[in-house]
Amino acid sequence: MMKQKFLKILSVEHLKSLCNKEEPIDCFIALNFGIVSRKEICITKSGRFDITNCIDETTQKLSAKQLMDERYTNIGKAITLGAFFQAIY
Repeated sequence: MMKQKFLKILSVEHLKSLCNKEEPIDCFIALNFGIVSRKEICITKSGRFDITNCIDETTQKLSAKQLMDERYTNIGKAITLGAFFQAIY
């Protein structure tokens, strides 16, 4: 059995450096009581984040500015609070 590791994502720039144009990275927001909100994220050629929200299979294409805006997603808030991670398998 492979042990799973987690990398805390520290900023939008950090997230950009982790993202790949071909394959999405597996990320999650750590919520209360050990619950997670899983996301698959890659970056487009234009620099926008292509996000799949795994809980309901919705997708979003957001700029770095929109990523930090709670009107679009909770990812920015999670980064600020230290609650956004990449799952490493």
